[in-house]
Amino acid sequence: MRIGVDIGGTTTSGVLLDHRQHVVDDFTRSTMVGHEGVVSTVFDVVSRLQQSTRNKGALSGIGIGVPGAVDVLTGTVYHAINLRLDQLRIGPIVADRFKTQVAIDNDVNSAALGFAHWLKRNETQTVDSVAYLNLGTGLAAGYVFGGRVWRGRQGISGEIGHIPIDSNGIVCVCGMRGCLETIVSSTRLENECFALGISTPTLLDAVGSGDPCANRIWHEFTLGVAHAVRMLILAVGVDVVAIGGGLSHFGVPLLDRVGQVFDGWSSVSPFLGLLRVRERLRLVPEAANAGATGAGLLLARKDARMTVNGATR
Repeated sequence: MRIGVDIGGTTTSGVLLDHRQHVVDDFTRSTMVGHEGVVSTVFDVVSRLQQSTRNKGALSGIGIGVPGAVDVLTGTVYHAINLRLDQLRIGPIVADRFKTQVAIDNDVNSAALGFAHWLKRNETQTVDSVAYLNLGTGLAAGYVFGGRVWRGRQGISGEIGHIPIDSNGIVCVCGMRGCLETIVSSTRLENECFALGISTPTLLDAVGSGDPCANRIWHEFTLGVAHAVRMLILAVGVDVVAIGGGLSHFGVPLLDRVGQVFDGWSSVSPFLGLLRVRERLRLVPEAANAGATGAGLLLARKDARMTVNGATR
């Protein structure tokens, strides 16, 4: 049995995987931030799943997905701002506590791996490459090729949110101006909706009622998502772009609107029409539990380094 843990800024989810890589139990709790808080949260989630009545065997390993810059070789996470972490060697700490092997990775990479696993089990067509577009507090992507996570040099291959697209735009948290993340993020969307006197979950209601300001917000947001999808397909050429993260709760209307944007682009660019983007877009279903499942699958991947009782191998 293996356990996968997805650490989020608000909640932390864990799953128990059997030898067939099927989820047999899950547990979610609120995340405690800071070094001690994050460690305590992970310990609690793992302990609860260890004690599950559905745990039919010895624990063979733990995988952890965590936001921030992750050194997979040492099991260390850096600069996880939402978790109030500057540096934490969480891999060795968890390995020492539970006396088992531990693998960690960035949470978006883990979610990409988890969704690729779900896709393989639920679609008949063969999909060799997947890009997971995470729409959340920030904007980032994770790539899976042939069942393996692609991290790139320094592990920043998916940081498309920090690609500037508007030289006159606002300054991003990274220091550059007009980054894609300043347009496509829950922070930007929440601020825009607040100024309009509505909440993000009610944005589509306002759009449906014909509110011109709400329509402008929706148009700018979905256009930004379409830009991100276009980047992933043109730059990497993946078979599927999966839209996940907190803002994917807009669901089918978001997918349809992004498809409409591509229809418009394709009408003036036959080249873009050849990409058949609508066929390559997917929404990540909640049932996939992509983040925690993908974390558990890190242990089965040849590109994952694991720590055992504090030692890396």
